[in-house]
Amino acid sequence: MSSSPDSPKSILERYCELDAEGKQLSADGWDEMASFFASPSPPDLKLIIVTKDFVVSDALIQGNRAKLYVEYVYLGEIYPRLGYTDPHIADSPVTIRGPIKVRIQYMLARSGQGSTWRIDGSHFAPHITLDSAIRYVTWLMNKTTDATVKRNAERTIVALARQR
Repeated sequence: MSSSPDSPKSILERYCELDAEGKQLSADGWDEMASFFASPSPPDLKLIIVTKDFVVSDALIQGNRAKLYVEYVYLGEIYPRLGYTDPHIADSPVTIRGPIKVRIQYMLARSGQGSTWRIDGSHFAPHITLDSAIRYVTWLMNKTTDATVKRNAERTIVALARQR
């Protein structure tokens, strides 16, 4: 059964598609992404999640609120100085190497009958594809004059390319 274009699931799928393309990483892209939020604020780029894929669950709708989950294949994290790490689980007694599946809950709300569903609550770190990550890190590497950031970026690009 396919969702209608204005259903919570369709809205969240479109948000995830744009996020995967890296739209949260630029001012112009963020202007487009802000329309998905009930209370938009600029994204926090302290952490960027690199993913391989995502799947959006069906919505559990109760009145003007909808709860959905997005499952991602989580490949790693990019930090502000363009360092990259493999995924990890906080406080885990076991070291995890390689991709892991992560599930994030999203709440959507609408303000009245017939209004558009919007993501309610705080923003999430960008979840971008490998290709988007390589483009973003390359772009930042070419802009910076900081030798450490350039070195980190080169290592990050190599690590990302290996995961293709």
